[in-house]
Amino acid sequence: MAWPERLARVIIPTMQNKLDKSSIQKGLLIFFGLSAASIAIVFIYTNSGETLRAIRKIEPMFLLAAVALAVADWLGGGLRVFILMRGVGQKISFATGLKAALANVAMGAMTPSQAGGGPAQVFILYKNGVEFIKGMSATLMTFMVTIIFFVISAGTITLLGINTSITDEGVRQLFRYGVGIFMLMGMLFIGFIASPRWLRAVMRLLFNFMSIFRRRHFLHPGSRANRVLEATDDFHRINVDYLRNRLPTLILAVLVTAVLFGIKCFIAYFIVRGLGVTAGIWEVVSIQILVLLMVYFFPTPGGTGAAELGSAVLMANIIPMELLPVYVVIWRIVVMYIAVGAGSFVMLRALGQDTLCARRPHYGHVEKKIASL
Repeated sequence: MAWPERLARVIIPTMQNKLDKSSIQKGLLIFFGLSAASIAIVFIYTNSGETLRAIRKIEPMFLLAAVALAVADWLGGGLRVFILMRGVGQKISFATGLKAALANVAMGAMTPSQAGGGPAQVFILYKNGVEFIKGMSATLMTFMVTIIFFVISAGTITLLGINTSITDEGVRQLFRYGVGIFMLMGMLFIGFIASPRWLRAVMRLLFNFMSIFRRRHFLHPGSRANRVLEATDDFHRINVDYLRNRLPTLILAVLVTAVLFGIKCFIAYFIVRGLGVTAGIWEVVSIQILVLLMVYFFPTPGGTGAAELGSAVLMANIIPMELLPVYVVIWRIVVMYIAVGAGSFVMLRALGQDTLCARRPHYGHVEKKIASL
C-alpha cells in the first residue's frame, strides 16, 4: 500500500471521530467557561469603584484600529497557508487558505496545547479539494515555521534581557515553561529531520507507557498506533523533500509568521491607547511577546487561564488597576474570541456538508478497508 493511503488510514478516521459538531460545541463551552472564570478572578482582585468611570474615557477609534489589525491577522494567516500550499505544488484560493487558518485558530482554542488546530486545518483543506498528503505536509510546515519564529524570539528576549522584567514568580514559571516547550519542539523537529528512527523508538516507548493504564495495549496488531509507526518513514521523506527543495517558501512563511505575531502585539498597544493610557509601544510589544511564549503550549484550551491572568499581571505596570479587567476582556475579544467564533462557523459549515471522502473517489477504497477493520 502506498504511503498516502497508509497515512489516510491512520488520520482520516481520527478526524471523523474527533471533528464533529458535538465536540465543537463542548470545546466552545469549556473554552469560554474557563475564560469567563479567569476574567472573573481578574475582576475580583482588581475590584475598584473607579472602573465604570474609567470606561467612559475609552477612545473608540483606537479600538476600531485594533479590530482592523485583528482582521489583518486573519488575512495573514490565510496568506501563510496559501504560500505553504503553493510550496507543495497545490494551488488553492486565498479564501480556502483563510478558512483553513480560522479553523486552525478555533480548534486550537478548544483543545489543550493547541492540539486540535492542525487536524482542523487539514480537514478544511481536504474538504476544499486539497490532496490529503499535501495538506498534511503544509500543515506541519505551518506549525514548524511558528516554532522557528518563537525559538528566535525566545533567544532574542533572553539576549536582550526582556524576560528580566517579569517579577511575579508564577508568571516567570509560565514563561520558562513556554520557552522550554518551544525549545524542545525545535530539537524534536531537528532530530526527526536527521533520522526518524529515534522518533519511532520514542513513540514506541510512549505507547508502551500509556498502555499501562489501559486494558488493551496501544500497539496491538492492526492498531492505529502501529499504523502511525509504519507511516513515520514516509512522512519523514515528505518533509525532508520540502526542506531541501522549498527553502525560499519556508523563509517567506517565517517572515509572514513574524508579521502575524507582530500584528497581535500591536493590537494590544492600540487597546491600551483606546483605554486612554499612554504607554511606550515597544514596552507593550515586548510584554505581548512574553505572553505569547507563555500561553501557546499551556495545557488548557487556547491557553485559557494563563492568557488572562498572565496578561493581567504583566500589564499591571502599564495599565491602572481600575482598567486592567477591562483591558483583559477587550484584548481577548479582539485577539481570540472573534476568531474562534469565525473559525467555529467555518468548521460547523464544513461538517454540515457531504461526508469527508465524498469528493475523494481515489481514497474511497481506503475508507472501505477501514470500515472492514
